[in-house]
Amino acid sequence: MGLCNISLAVLCSVVIQSSDSPLDYLNSHNAARAAVGVGPLTWDDTLAGYAQKYVNQRDRDCNIVHSSGPYGENLAMSTGDMSGTAACGPVGGGESRLQL
Repeated sequence: MGLCNISLAVLCSVVIQSSDSPLDYLNSHNAARAAVGVGPLTWDDTLAGYAQKYVNQRDRDCNIVHSSGPYGENLAMSTGDMSGTAACGPVGGGESRLQL
C-alpha cells in the first residue's frame, strides 16, 4: 500500500507541474527512496489515469482534499513556485519517518 500512496503523489505533482517530466519526478522520488534503503518505483499508466482524473476534478477549486479512492496520496501546497521534483524533497523532515 505504501507504493500506491507515494505513486499518486508522484502523479499528481507531475500533472500539476508541467515543467517536470514524469521521468524527472520519478528519478527524484527514487533517489529519496534509495537514501532510506527502499526500492525504486516504476511508472503505472492505470494509476496515472486515476491521478489525472482526480486532478481534473480538483483544478476547479484547488482544494487540498484526499480522493478517498483506492489509492492514498500525499498532498502538498506552496505559496511560491514548487516543482514536482521539489515537492518530492524534504517536507518538514517527515521523509525520515516514512513507513514504506
